[in-house]
Amino acid sequence: MTFFAVERRGIDAVPADERHGRARNLFGVWFAANIGILSLVFGAVLASFRLDVTQAVAVTVLAAAISFLFVGLVSVAGAWSGMPALTLSRRSFGWVGNLVPAGMSWVSVLGWEIVASVVAAWALLEILRLVTGIAPGLLVDAGALGVVVVASLALGLVGHHVIVAFQRFAAVAFGLLTLVLVPLLVAHTHWTAVTRVHAAPLGACLAAASILAAGTGVSWLNLAPDYSRYLPPHERPGAIVAWVTVGATLPTIVLVLTGYLVATRVPALATSLDPVGPVGAVLPSWLSVPYLLAAAGGMLAETDLACYSSGLTLLALGVRVRRTRTVLVDASVVGAVGLWVMAGRQGFLDPFESFLELLAAGLAAWAGVVLADLLRARARWTGDQVTRHYATWPTVGWVGLAAWVAGTAIALSTTVSPFFVGPLARGVLGQGSFGFALGLLVAFTVAGLGWWLVARRARVVARPRAVTIGNEVDPA
Repeated sequence: MTFFAVERRGIDAVPADERHGRARNLFGVWFAANIGILSLVFGAVLASFRLDVTQAVAVTVLAAAISFLFVGLVSVAGAWSGMPALTLSRRSFGWVGNLVPAGMSWVSVLGWEIVASVVAAWALLEILRLVTGIAPGLLVDAGALGVVVVASLALGLVGHHVIVAFQRFAAVAFGLLTLVLVPLLVAHTHWTAVTRVHAAPLGACLAAASILAAGTGVSWLNLAPDYSRYLPPHERPGAIVAWVTVGATLPTIVLVLTGYLVATRVPALATSLDPVGPVGAVLPSWLSVPYLLAAAGGMLAETDLACYSSGLTLLALGVRVRRTRTVLVDASVVGAVGLWVMAGRQGFLDPFESFLELLAAGLAAWAGVVLADLLRARARWTGDQVTRHYATWPTVGWVGLAAWVAGTAIALSTTVSPFFVGPLARGVLGQGSFGFALGLLVAFTVAGLGWWLVARRARVVARPRAVTIGNEVDPA
């Protein structure tokens, strides 16, 4: 197979003779995916909660490391099963029951892709203005967004092997550029303002941690197995977890803390309509274009993963088209909604924060169910065993689905966001916005006990027939 050959495999398990690579290859994938400018915005959010330096460092390190640790754990499921995320979770939820979390996951992936694409387009528009003097307008906006969407579409169409190669390139290129830019951004810190900040109350720290975790590790949970499923099943789980966690956590910590310091000079960063401009304004003019290229490239390294995984999720929802055509559906939706967002210039923080918290509850609960099943039935996640187990997947996995619904409901009941306040969000719970943490904890507890007591063996309800579309097998 040539390097640019289109990936033909759909959501069926990758057979052992097609597995390749090592766990260390995941470092570049996740490093590049988390080097985007949105992490600077999260740092500004920490500053808006009036955290002092010690608290900001502690919250950033803990929230990023713990949330990405779970991304690493879910990645192990991809390597063991050879399946993408929302297909392997049929083990836990059943074929029909899985449609509910899969639908939520698709909305989540699309939402993140739209946000990242719009931010990348804003960076390109600013480059165009600096180089040519052309002012933004509807047609110019559409052109910039189109460049981003087409680039993501091209990577998503070719598939897994090219995306992994691009992520490796992006990790080096944009990583080095970020190493140059970060000291220059930190140099503009208003240190007097930093030292005058007094310690914030515990509730503020918990609220900041929940937003940061929801926007970093939790938001990637439903994509992680998509990029580990081509690894050999014998690859050490500890190595997979370590490379994913370290690769994603390192750039996140550096950029979030940089954003925290930059916010002392640019307090509007957390609420800006366009998060690209305020940061670039504090840099020397000769660095504006490199900064904007890094911003656009970092966002592209997020959108390509989202575009690819969105297509796989559509297949998991039962859409019977080629994987390559699902990517076209994704690009069309992102282009249309992204242009609407750019034209309206909607406020950034409030809807973004609400979006993060509401979806984080369901994603955390989904991961809890899948990981509980993974730990309970390790033997049936390996190689051909998963494919054979396909015939025993129930139509609805009531235990897994009930655990997911319970975890999500309790998480939402304690969530505070600009457009939604849960009925139990009072006192410390209201200040802390514990949605992601409670969702994960409850899902783990309920799913683990449920599987152990009730679902020791999957009940055979119906044997799904294999659907062959062209030369791309979709066992749906």
